[in-house]
Amino acid sequence: MYGDDAYHALVRRSCMDYLEAERAYFEPYVADDFDAYVAEKRRDSTWGDEPELQALCELYDRPAQVWAYDADAHGARVLRAFGLTHDDAAADERRPAPHSDDDDDDDGDAAA
Repeated sequence: MYGDDAYHALVRRSCMDYLEAERAYFEPYVADDFDAYVAEKRRDSTWGDEPELQALCELYDRPAQVWAYDADAHGARVLRAFGLTHDDAAADERRPAPHSDDDDDDDGDAAA
C-alpha cells in the first residue's frame, strides 16, 4: 500500500479494524465465529482471505486482482477481482495516514 513493507503492521491492523467497524457487512462472508476470525487474522504470518482483500480495496480506495499461473493458457490469468462495491464513504474516514504514530509494530517483530 505504501511501497514499503515497514508499514505491514499498520496495514494489517487497519484492515482488521475496518472489518470490525464494518462487521454488519463482512460477517456474512466469514464462515466461523467473526471475533475469533478477526483475532486470528491480526496475528503476523496469517494469510488474508477474500474479506481482507475487499476491506483493503475499500480502505485504500484501490481495486485488486488475484492472479495465478494457468498451464493450459501458458500464462497467468485473473482468478478474482476485487473492487469498491461496499460503502466507500465509510472507508474514507478510517484510512490511516502513512506516517501515523500507530505504524510501530507493537510486538517488536519485523513486518513481513
